[in-house]
Amino acid sequence: MQCPVALCLFFFTFDHLAMCSNPSRSAVPKEGIPMDAFHNRSVITNHHHLEEELKPHLGKLDLEKMSEQELEFYYFTLHDFDKNMQLDGLEIMTALEDSLEDTLASLTTEETMKLLIEMTDEVLEKDDVDRDGYLAYFEYVHSQNRTASPTSILDKSAKEKASTQQG
Repeated sequence: MQCPVALCLFFFTFDHLAMCSNPSRSAVPKEGIPMDAFHNRSVITNHHHLEEELKPHLGKLDLEKMSEQELEFYYFTLHDFDKNMQLDGLEIMTALEDSLEDTLASLTTEETMKLLIEMTDEVLEKDDVDRDGYLAYFEYVHSQNRTASPTSILDKSAKEKASTQQG
């Protein structure tokens, strides 16, 4: 009798390799799921668990008063579990899962895993500049600046304009 964990791991590994060899094959239906979640500043800077996760370390925070760069730094360091200023695949996957928690609720566990693996692979493929298998903080910042959507740039401009008019 085989170990169920090993069998499950084999299934995901085999299925993942099959997906890599056939890039047109999609893991799950992606309708309504922001595939750019890791690069979407509105997802990163507004995801609800950031404040709760930071509270034990920094006390009560007012996220509205933080800049997008500060929020991005906290998002990165919050998911850097081994505190080496690099995100490995599992840390990226956890960040994506946390960011998409509400969206992923409608998927099965298998669909969620396939989607998260696919998205993590895409992040590393596009953003891991030195191809070492880790996303260093400078690579993360570069990817955020490179992929900033016009919407988030307009949102930031509007926020800054509103804060200067109030002050």
